[in-house]
Amino acid sequence: MGNVREISPDQFADAMLRDTLMTYAMQNGERIDEITLEAVKQLAAITRATAPRGARHSHSSGARPRFHTSIKYKKLAATWFGASRYLWYVEKPNSRITHLIAKAHKARNSRIIPGNPFLQNAVDTVFRDYEAAIRRYFVE
Repeated sequence: MGNVREISPDQFADAMLRDTLMTYAMQNGERIDEITLEAVKQLAAITRATAPRGARHSHSSGARPRFHTSIKYKKLAATWFGASRYLWYVEKPNSRITHLIAKAHKARNSRIIPGNPFLQNAVDTVFRDYEAAIRRYFVE
């Protein structure tokens, strides 16, 4: 019986607790990932619907695609417990103007251009719904 190893009750309890917690984390992580994916889809949809619609023109390349059509999201990576991280972003060539649209700034002619809070409003709405969905999952 050379392969038999003695372990204490404390070591056994630690191993069982670790396995139980890992199973719990993986099961919850998958559901949290589903909730998070729905939230980022909702964020992209709201921001596409509420983003400014003005046409952008560039002197060198002609007309650019409208800003709202460049709003996207992507999955970055999964965490160890099964949930994933997602990124909301704006594709090129419009990616560089996101901060100018969302925040007030001074134009070349010294005129102040007010910011459009479409992104912050969408984040506030989606986060409230996301937080409620997570709470419901853990309470039910």
